[in-house]
Amino acid sequence: RWLENHGIDTRSAAARAAGPPPSQRVPKTEGGSVVAVASWRPWEDEATGAYQPVKVRFAGDRCSVCDTDVDYDYDQLVSCDKCAITVHQSCYGIANLPGPDELWLCRACEQHQPGTRTPQCCLCPVTGGALKRASLEGYWVHPACMNWIPEVTTSDWSAMEPIEGVEKIQKERWELACCVCKQCMGAKVQCDMCYTGFHPLCARMAGLKLHVKETADGKLKWVKLCPKHCVPTPETSGVRPDRDAAGTDGSVNALWNRQPFRPPPPLPVPA
Repeated sequence: RWLENHGIDTRSAAARAAGPPPSQRVPKTEGGSVVAVASWRPWEDEATGAYQPVKVRFAGDRCSVCDTDVDYDYDQLVSCDKCAITVHQSCYGIANLPGPDELWLCRACEQHQPGTRTPQCCLCPVTGGALKRASLEGYWVHPACMNWIPEVTTSDWSAMEPIEGVEKIQKERWELACCVCKQCMGAKVQCDMCYTGFHPLCARMAGLKLHVKETADGKLKWVKLCPKHCVPTPETSGVRPDRDAAGTDGSVNALWNRQPFRPPPPLPVPA
């Protein structure tokens, strides 16, 4: 049963040669025309709301993609003037820096229309953050998720969009449950030491080991460790649960910004 659930044909060689099993055959109408079978589209969970959003806040003094606060002359940190999300130029695909008096908006804020659904990553339940459009119409992806999920990439690294390959993600990644948020929505990566799965941003929020290192032969290794195989350090993360970003008096640290951002109402104009 496990093999069948994972798409492995357990029939005999003769049966496999005869064609796909009845459950996988495309039905036909009386006229002989083919009727399309509804395909499995797990990324649509985001659009249907079939999950519990993980509300977080991103640090305003570090990149929400790579989670570092290093600011280079050739790769500066830039903050959105609407949602206050911060990114490196290279991490988000910003070719030209905005001028001192110029307004800069991230892609989600730039393209979001009032009254429409707030952009949300289709690969994880984490709300807000730096988002880029996916090649699938109407869907968005965190570049941070793209960096850690092998099947997902982009054909234009200078612009970091559109993000492609969502439909090519292995089925097992969608079926795994995240050990942090306990949800199956979205695509997960697995611990290098076991089979435990987690969303990249959920892992960052929990302070799990999630970093890139260079090996002796000059190659890059993407290290991912679950809570059983590392010592979680959530206090060092640039992503924190919404409840942890508020002070004891209910105030919010100026370096932490609620995502998605809600601008304050305009002040009344005196008569």
